[in-house]
Amino acid sequence: MEAGLAKIRILVVDDEEKVRSLLVRILELQYESVETAENGEVALDMLKKKTYDLLIVDLNMPKVTGQELVKQIRKNGDERTSFIILTGHGALEDAYALLEEVNISDFLNKPVGRAVLLFSVKRALREQQLTHHLEELVAERTAELRASQAQLIQSEKMASLGRLVAGVAHEVNTPIGTVLLGISHLEEKGHAFSNSLNSGGVTKNELESLLEVIHDTIQESKTALGEANRILSHFKQLAVDQTSENKREFALNTVIDGVLSSLQIHKMEKVKTEINCPADIVLNSFPGPLGQVLNNLVQNTMLHGFEGKQSGSIGVEAKAENGIVSIRYHDDGVGMEAESVKRIFDPFFTTKANQGGNGIGMSITFNIVTEVLNGTIECESEPGSGASFIIRIPLIVKGKE
Repeated sequence: MEAGLAKIRILVVDDEEKVRSLLVRILELQYESVETAENGEVALDMLKKKTYDLLIVDLNMPKVTGQELVKQIRKNGDERTSFIILTGHGALEDAYALLEEVNISDFLNKPVGRAVLLFSVKRALREQQLTHHLEELVAERTAELRASQAQLIQSEKMASLGRLVAGVAHEVNTPIGTVLLGISHLEEKGHAFSNSLNSGGVTKNELESLLEVIHDTIQESKTALGEANRILSHFKQLAVDQTSENKREFALNTVIDGVLSSLQIHKMEKVKTEINCPADIVLNSFPGPLGQVLNNLVQNTMLHGFEGKQSGSIGVEAKAENGIVSIRYHDDGVGMEAESVKRIFDPFFTTKANQGGNGIGMSITFNIVTEVLNGTIECESEPGSGASFIIRIPLIVKGKE
C-alpha cells in the first residue's frame, strides 16, 4: 500500500450486497479504510459521525436515491467530499444531470471492472487533493493580502497625517505672522518712544500713539492667537481621528471642513471649495476613517482630475434621510473614460503608474466605506465633465467599537 493511502477514507453506498462486497475487495487492496452503507439513510447517519474523502454511490436505490443523497450532502455544506456514481445503462441521463448539478467526479456503468474502478478512484482523489491544495493556497494568499492591505492602510494613514501637518502649518502661518508683525511694529514704536523719553521730549500725542499701538497690537494678537489655537485644537482632534479607528459621536460638517481646510497647501492657487452640509447632521461612527476617505478623494482629484488645469473647484454636499447620510463629493476636472470608472476601485488600478499614482488609495477608500463605515460608494464620471463620488453610510454604525 502506498504511503498516505491509509489515511484515505472511502464509503461505498449500494443496496446490493454483492456489489458492495466486490467493491470492498477491490479497494482494500489499495486503501485501508473502506466502509459500506446499504442505503442512503444509513450513509447520512454515518456522515454525521465521521467524514470521508470519497463516496461511491449507486444512483438507483430505494427510499433515498443516490441523486438525493449527493444533493443532501452538498446541501449540508459538504463541498469537499468527492463522489463517483454507479449507474445502470438506463440511467445515463440522470448521471449526466447530476454531474452538471453537483459536480461529481465521475460515473461508472455497472458492472465495473477492477482497472476502471481503481483508475476512477485514483483520479477523483487526485482532483480532491489538488482542490484542497488550491484552497489552502487561496487561504494563504488571502491572509497575505489582508496583512499587506493592513500595512497599506497604515501607511496611507501616516501619509494622510503628513499632509494634515503640512496643511495645518500653512494655516497657522497666517495668524502667527499677524502676531509677529504686530510685535515688530510695537517694538519700533517702543524704541521711538524710548528715544524721545531719553531726550527729555515726550509729548502727549506720542504717549497716546504708543498706547493706541499697544491696545491694537494686543487685540489683534489675541484674535490671531485665538485663531491659531482653534486650528491647532482642530488639528489635534483630526490627528487623533486619522491615526485611530475610534468610534465616537461627531458633526459631519466638522470632518468635511477639517479635511478640506487641512489640504490648502496641496491645492492649486485657483481651486475653490464649497461645502454644503447641515450642521445638525451628527453621526455615531468613525470620523478618522471617514476623513481618510475624503482625503483620498481630494488626492485623487489633485493627481488625476485637475491634470493640465490651472483652476478648478471641489464641492461636498450632504443630506440625511431615514438613518442614512448621503455625501456627494465632486470636482469639475477632466473626468474619466467608462473603463476607468468601472475599475477605479480595483486594487492597483491607476492611470498614473509613473507619475505618483499607485492604485492603492481608491481601493482603500472602497474598503473603508464598505467594511468600516458599513456603507456604499459609487463613482460617476464622463470625459470633460468632472467626477462625482456618492457615499452612503448609516448615521449610527452598529455592532462595532
